[in-house]
Amino acid sequence: MQGNTNYVAALLDMLAAGPDRPALHWKNQSVSGAELRRRVIVAARVMRGVGIGADDVVGILTTTNSPDTLVARYAANLVGATVTHLRATNAALTLEQLPVDDQLDILRDTPTTMLVVDKANIERARQIRDRMPTPPAMAGFGALGTDFLDLTAHSGPAAIDWTVAEPTGTAMVTYTSGTTGRPKGIGRAFAVLAGIVAHAAASPDPAIMLVITPLSHSVSALADEALAAGGTLVLHESFDAGEVLQAVAEHRVTATYLATPQIYSILDHPAVGSTDLSSLREVGYGGCPASPDRLGQAVDVLGKVLIQTYGTTESAAITVLTPDEHLDTELRGTVGRPLPFVQIEVRDPETHSQLPAGEVGEICVKSMLMMDGYWGDAEQTDRTLRDGWLHTGDLGRVDDRGYVYLVGRMAEVIKTGGIKVHPTEIENALLAHSDVAQAAVFGVTDGDNVEHVYAAVVPRPGVNTSPEQLCTLVSAILTPAHVPAHIELLESMPMTDSGKPDKAKLKSLW
Repeated sequence: MQGNTNYVAALLDMLAAGPDRPALHWKNQSVSGAELRRRVIVAARVMRGVGIGADDVVGILTTTNSPDTLVARYAANLVGATVTHLRATNAALTLEQLPVDDQLDILRDTPTTMLVVDKANIERARQIRDRMPTPPAMAGFGALGTDFLDLTAHSGPAAIDWTVAEPTGTAMVTYTSGTTGRPKGIGRAFAVLAGIVAHAAASPDPAIMLVITPLSHSVSALADEALAAGGTLVLHESFDAGEVLQAVAEHRVTATYLATPQIYSILDHPAVGSTDLSSLREVGYGGCPASPDRLGQAVDVLGKVLIQTYGTTESAAITVLTPDEHLDTELRGTVGRPLPFVQIEVRDPETHSQLPAGEVGEICVKSMLMMDGYWGDAEQTDRTLRDGWLHTGDLGRVDDRGYVYLVGRMAEVIKTGGIKVHPTEIENALLAHSDVAQAAVFGVTDGDNVEHVYAAVVPRPGVNTSPEQLCTLVSAILTPAHVPAHIELLESMPMTDSGKPDKAKLKSLW
C-alpha cells in the first residue's frame, strides 16, 4: 500500500503477494503468508469492534517469540494502538517472566486498556487483573474462558478499512532494565517502523531469518524487515547452541541475530565443526563489546558473514562493522563506523564539549531511529535527550577514519591507584587467552573506601588455567596497573536481562 504510514499495512501487502510461501516456522509448524495475514486482520477487526484504536495501549503477554506475539503486535498497531510487552525486560536472553509487581507497574505506567495473552499465560493474566482497581479488557487467541475476548473469532469478511488506521504516534513502548534501577519505557514512533519496512521492501534478496533473541525488543525490527522483503522467520523460544546449529542446517537459514556471548557458545559447541553452515549470509551480533580474539575464531568458523551493530534501546543501531571489516584484525577491536543516517560526537562527560579524534569521552548521537523519549518520565528524557542529541552513557573514542572504540560505561569506570581504568579493556585482554570463554571486570570498594579491580572469568570446558596466568597476560597486554587484584574462576556467568554480565550481582559476592 504505497504511501500508507502504517507499517503493518505494508507488511500485509507483502504477505498477500506471496500467500503460499512459509512466513513462519514455529515448533514443527509452518504458517503461510496468507494465514499470517488472515490472523492479523481478524484480530485487528476484533480489537476495532470493541473500540481499540489510536488512543489505546495494548499489553502483550505471550510465549516468547511465538506467532501469537507477532499477531498481537501487528493487529494492535494496525488499528493505531500502542503496544507494550509484559513478559520480560530482556533484550537478549529468555529468562524467567517478570514478577507480577513489575508487570503491574508497566500496566499502570502506560496505562494499558487491553491485555492480550495466550493459553500459557491465562493464570498470570488473571492474577494481574485481580490486583488492578480498573483492569484492562482481557483478550486471547482461542476460547480461553468467558472472561477473555477471542481474537480468532470474528466471522465477518477479512477486509479492513485502512484509512482509519493512519497513526502518527507511538507504536511501541519497550521496557528495559538498563544497568540499574527500575525498568524504563522507551517509545518508538510509527514513522520509524514505517521507514524500516519501506526500506526493506526494496530488498531483492529475501532472508530465512532465525529469531532467537526476544521479539519484544530490538530484533523485532529485523523480523519486520525479513517479512517486508518476502522472507521467512524461523522462531525459537530460547537460545540453545545445539538447536541453533540444527536449525541453520535444517531450514537453510541465511540470517540471524545473536547476543555476543551466544556467539561464543556456538563456537564452543562440539557440533559446530560438523554442521553445514554454508547457507549463512549474515550473522548479526551485539549487546556488549566483543573480544577481538573470539571474533577471529568466529571468522574462521563461520566465514565472511559477521555483522556487528552497536546501539542502545534508546538509540537503535548506531554503528556497524561489516563482514569485510571483520577480516581486518585491527578493526575487530572496534564497533565499526556510524550508519549513514547517524551523527556521532564524543563529548567530555563533565564540560559536555566535543572532543577531538582519539580522546575518550561520552558517545552522543543523533539519528532518525532514536526514541521519542521515556514513557511518562519527562525528567529522565530531558537528562538523556539534550538539544537533539542522545547521551548514551557509553565511553569511547573515534579514530581519524571514523571507527568507534568502546571502553566502557561512564558508571563503571574504576578509579584505582590514582588512574581511571576502563573494564572493557581488561575484559578484552582476559578474553585474548585461549582458555577463557567469558570475562567480566568491575570495581570493588574495601572497608577503607579504596576501589580495587576485580574480575570474574569462565574458563572453557575441560581446560586448566589459573588467576596467576591471567594476571600475567593482562600485565603484558596492558600495564601492571590494569592487573586485577582478584580473579574468580566461575562455572557460569550471571547475566542481566539485557544479556550482559550481571556486575551488580558479581560485586555482591565480595
